[in-house]
Amino acid sequence: MAESSKSKDLLDTSDSEHSSPKVKKQKKEKKNVGENSDKPVKALKRKSENTNSLNALTDEDGNEYFDIGRSRRVAMSDFKGKKFLNIREYYQNKDGNMAPGKKGITLNKNEWENLLALADKFDFPEE
Repeated sequence: MAESSKSKDLLDTSDSEHSSPKVKKQKKEKKNVGENSDKPVKALKRKSENTNSLNALTDEDGNEYFDIGRSRRVAMSDFKGKKFLNIREYYQNKDGNMAPGKKGITLNKNEWENLLALADKFDFPEE
């Protein structure tokens, strides 16, 4: 019995003597794309959200588009010989290129004309 109480005492004292203060782990720094990398990094073109400064831009494939803010683009696209207006969100992929996201809408000519006809029915309040 005496031995078991001694071992408990040894365990208790050893725990308190050798306990060290908790050290917070440092967060890993995020590696910037292109830093220490052989891949070229393409600079993102940022435009102001002012509609008066919307200019046509060209993507990596040579297609013309308009940046309307918050990583959203408007462009014309072809599908099975028909033209469509494509409004889509984009994100930066692992390679550092802008890629289309799954959120977006494609309008044919008739839908686009209907939307334009309705445009004056919607008005945002002054901010």
